[in-house]
Amino acid sequence: MTTNENFKELLKFIDERLQKKHNPELELVRKHNAEAMNKDWKIPEDGLWEQSDVIHDFLAFLAEQMIEMNKEKQKAFALLLLLLIHLNHLLCKKCKKIVDDIGLFP
Repeated sequence: MTTNENFKELLKFIDERLQKKHNPELELVRKHNAEAMNKDWKIPEDGLWEQSDVIHDFLAFLAEQMIEMNKEKQKAFALLLLLLIHLNHLLCKKCKKIVDDIGLFP
């Protein structure tokens, strides 16, 4: 499957989760409705709902992955920077030796 096809499948999955066509688990609906703090937010037991929580969890997972990838990129960049600093130091020492050997600046 190509990247484009994978992306289309992902968008289809997201679209389906956001449609109000899913039956929530009846036991969870009853538990939610029984809670005193939910008295103003009762869920009808026969209603259809979207699954936006699934999308939220997926986006949170992607954000975590991006943070980890960024940390790895930062480590690689720091290593490259240290390497360049070291290389620059070596080159400067080599150039100073050449200049001293030639006697350009007595």
